Amino acid sequence: SNVIAVQSMFFAFFPVLLYFFGKEFFGRPIGISIAFLAILRDYISNDVAPFTGNLSYSKVYLSEIPTAIFLVLFLLLSIRWIKAGFPAFSGVMLGGILGIAMLIRTQVVVVVPLVILFGLLVQPRGLVPLLKSTLLMFMVITLVVSPWLWRNWRLTGTVIFDSPESQTANLALRYSR
Repeated sequence: SNVIAVQSMFFAFFPVLLYFFGKEFFGRPIGISIAFLAILRDYISNDVAPFTGNLSYSKVYLSEIPTAIFLVLFLLLSIRWIKAGFPAFSGVMLGGILGIAMLIRTQVVVVVPLVILFGLLVQPRGLVPLLKSTLLMFMVITLVVSPWLWRNWRLTGTVIFDSPESQTANLALRYSR
């Protein structure tokens, strides 16, 4: 119950980040609506969890909600990074956030090309600051994930995030009922 309480305090940031994200794009009423829907989703998920078999909600140890928190934070700060003209410090911060998110779920890295493309579309004349800041972002991502890659290299002899065999076995066990 103590772990669930701490986890719930951490997960309480999710509606807050969604509020800021919605507010940044569409204004305060949409931000409030998105945050309210996130709260309602978790509340309902906790109620229906005993009746379902494959549901991610705040009282179980799954990676979806923490990944979503870091992804929304990354996207919110990316918007501000683009609007500010790609400052280097923001690139460092974005790299750290995405590096931590990659330690939870490696698939989050797919947002980087989209954010860079969006940045080029919004500020086409800011190519040099974008490249410098993106390079810093990738350096920080590498710095954050390198201990995990080094650990896996020591165990397996190859530089990998996770073993494909264990992922396949996990999927087979989950869906073989």
